[in-house]
Order: sequence, then structure tokens, then C-alpha cells
Amino acid sequence: MVHGIWDKAHLPLMFPDIGHLHQPERYPGVRILLYGRYRIVYQRGSDANIYVLDVFHGALDLKRHLQLKDPEEP
Repeated sequence: MVHGIWDKAHLPLMFPDIGHLHQPERYPGVRILLYGRYRIVYQRGSDANIYVLDVFHGALDLKRHLQLKDPEEP
């Protein structure tokens, strides 16, 4: 399972827009890839690097477990 998640998390290096956007109006550039029952949350940086923000089981509440800073907060 870990190797599969690792391999899937490397796909955005070749295809940065492969995942679906997560609330693009609030969190620009945050995307989610699915691997089995897991979610891989990543963002492409302005430096063209890919940053994996979190990996967690799909049954978990996304809002509760993904602690993204609201861009409108100071």
C-alpha cells in the first residue's frame, strides 16, 4: 500500500494538474489524487515543485483532517 501511494504521489511531477481541485476559490492550486481508499492532497508551488500536504484515509472528514490556512486569514 505504501509503495502504491508513493508511486501515485509522484504522478503530479509529470502531470501537475492530474488531481481534482479542492475548493479552488478558497485554496488555489490545492488538488486531490485518489489511491484506493486514500486521498493524496498536494499543491504545485510557484517554483514548479510539488508539495504533498497530506495523505489520509478517504473515510475521514476532509475539513476536519486537512488543516489548510484560509487565504483570507491574516
